[in-house]
Amino acid sequence: MYVSPTKALAQDQLRAFRDFVPQKWQHLFQTYDGDVPHSERSHVRDAAAVMLTNPDMLHCNMLPQHRQWAAWFASLRYVALQ
Repeated sequence: MYVSPTKALAQDQLRAFRDFVPQKWQHLFQTYDGDVPHSERSHVRDAAAVMLTNPDMLHCNMLPQHRQWAAWFASLRYVALQ
C-alpha cells in the first residue's frame, strides 16, 4: 500500500509504476481514491496487489468497511507513506 497526501500525487506515482513494470503486471497497480466510481471499487480492491491511496480514503472508506477489506489487509506486507 502506498499512501500519498493527495490523490493527484498517487496518480503521478501510478503512472511512474506503470512505466517501470512490464505491461502484463500493470493491472496489479491500482489507485483507490475519490475518483474511482463506487461501482468499480470492489473490483479495484480485488484486483490490486499494490494499492495507491490517500489518508482520506483510508480513514473514511477503507477502515470503516474493514470487513470488506479484511482479506486485502491480511495480505498486506508493506505500507509506504509519503
